[in-house]
Amino acid sequence: MSAEAEVKAFIDRILRLKEEGATRQEVKAAYAGLSGDQKNYVGLMVRQEWQRRQGWRVYFAAFPKSGLIKIGISKNVEKRLRDLSKIKGEEAELLFDFPGMFPLEGWYHAVFHDWRVVGEWFALNDLTLAKVDELRRNGPAIKMEAA
Repeated sequence: MSAEAEVKAFIDRILRLKEEGATRQEVKAAYAGLSGDQKNYVGLMVRQEWQRRQGWRVYFAAFPKSGLIKIGISKNVEKRLRDLSKIKGEEAELLFDFPGMFPLEGWYHAVFHDWRVVGEWFALNDLTLAKVDELRRNGPAIKMEAA
């Protein structure tokens, strides 16, 4: 079995344990044969797969009247945008969304930090729209730097 197949089998085993209601100690015991770095890596992979199976999506939404972009994560992006539209008093426009996990959402907050207005809200301008468009064209794993 290849290393990649072993990691996938381990992730499936951990997720199966969690789905079957295993205790924290039982899940922890499954990691016992791994070194610290391996535990960290596989732990992130387990979390990513769990969030993928749960349907989590990272999204970028524009609020043109306010001049803002929201970078968030949700299992139901459409509902989240409806809720945000009510809160902001204007219609949200979904720019882009993709399957993702919480650390990836945080990474995009860091990528867009030069345009942060407050929290998860960023300035809507030509530069930020270009970054989102680049992301949409090239996929969510591209490296982006703030100008």
